[in-house]
Amino acid sequence: SVGADGRVLHWHASSGKCLHEIVEPDNKLFCVDYFRDGSQFATAGTRREVRVYDEGSKQLAQVLYGGEGDRTSARSSRVFSMKFHPTMRSVLVTTGWDNTVQFWDLRRGHAVRAISGPHVC
Repeated sequence: SVGADGRVLHWHASSGKCLHEIVEPDNKLFCVDYFRDGSQFATAGTRREVRVYDEGSKQLAQVLYGGEGDRTSARSSRVFSMKFHPTMRSVLVTTGWDNTVQFWDLRRGHAVRAISGPHVC
């Protein structure tokens, strides 16, 4: 789970005990998603960036910022939802109050496409 206090908490489902905690200072977190094989997860919130972690080590593996010039730019608002592509490990999609859906490429380290118009909250 993630929270507005910047904490990422890993829980043991049956016991309800917190197994691990990661703190992202100065970031209110609104969303988290796991790649389908469980090997990595990503978080996002008010920092307008995407942080990708290795599940095994719980270490930060990559931070995705901004975009490519006139094709995409950095998010202008907080990120409220995200989802890994179901089969392409390097693709992640985010949405927020800036009325864009952004497609991120982990291999390139930034957003590579955007669709303007959809308002997602």
